[in-house]
Amino acid sequence: MKKQIYLFLFLVFAAFGSQAQMTSLFVADDSENPSGSNLIYQRLNPLLPSMEIFNAVDSARSPDTSELKKYDLVIWYSGSDNDGLYFWNGNKASNPNLIAYLEKGGNLWLMGSGFLNDRYLSAPVVFDPVMFVWKYLGIKTWFLETYTDDGGSGVPQLDKTDDNPLNTLTLETVNWKNPPEPYVD
Repeated sequence: MKKQIYLFLFLVFAAFGSQAQMTSLFVADDSENPSGSNLIYQRLNPLLPSMEIFNAVDSARSPDTSELKKYDLVIWYSGSDNDGLYFWNGNKASNPNLIAYLEKGGNLWLMGSGFLNDRYLSAPVVFDPVMFVWKYLGIKTWFLETYTDDGGSGVPQLDKTDDNPLNTLTLETVNWKNPPEPYVD
């Protein structure tokens, strides 16, 4: 799993490496553990020198379309098991600002699984092709989350859509190996 994460990071940075200066926005959207957002921001900041931070919790809102469009990449950290995330506009609804950004070719790196817990409350969930999670995140089904809702076995899988760009890595499903992390999100 670590190798896949490093490969993903390499691909993200390589894709933008040809540009003179990639601009990025780190959205801290974790009211449960703000120190986690800060730690990740501090680790990424040296790698992305033009990265700015937007604290959605302190601002009590999501970045608007005019704020998002200034950036080549938006890194959105949602933590885990949060409620009222601004990723979902604070009201468990699709975020029109984020959709507009993505529709105009924006790039999103979403971190944490709190975004699924917040809107869908519990697994399993089968997404339709018109739903945000399918259309923009490439997730077809969310079967199980953690020990809390999977009978104590750990997270066995999350299915990707056929057009998810991760298919280029020849992954059919994300399967966790034993021993699973109890709360992998």
